[in-house]
Amino acid sequence: MRRDLLRGASDRTASSYDERFGEQQRVKFATALGRHPLPEGLLLDAGCGTGLIGAAAPDRSWIGVDLSRAMLRRAAGRGFGAVQADLDALPLATGAFAAAVAFTSLIDRESWDPALPELARVVRPGGLVLVTVLTHDVPGPPDVAGLALIDRFECGVDVGFAFSRL
Repeated sequence: MRRDLLRGASDRTASSYDERFGEQQRVKFATALGRHPLPEGLLLDAGCGTGLIGAAAPDRSWIGVDLSRAMLRRAAGRGFGAVQADLDALPLATGAFAAAVAFTSLIDRESWDPALPELARVVRPGGLVLVTVLTHDVPGPPDVAGLALIDRFECGVDVGFAFSRL
């Protein structure tokens, strides 16, 4: 999907997102974080939407990245630091995060590149990268330099992938 179309759709649905998708997202968070607890330190939610994951880990420090200003306003209201950016080119420092999560954020892609390598770049060595994609949206085996796949799992309507940053 073109980024401008995705941004526009996200802006239009921000006010109803939690009501429409909140329970579905909470199931994904519980499944993924139950299998792979978040490490201590600053966390990145890539494609953060309204910042729903903050309720799953409320005592943590989050930076949220999203294309949509409307989504980011809602995430900021939940205590997220908010950065409007494309996941393919994150304006964030290398190794700045203990972990990065991307729940149903990598959509309509033929490849994991360049978003997954960007997530790897911003996570410190030994950190966690946790990604879920819709089952029909898996862009092939996730073979990315700098990441070691440690788990593949069913995660609600998604497939989850956990990586360790090398």
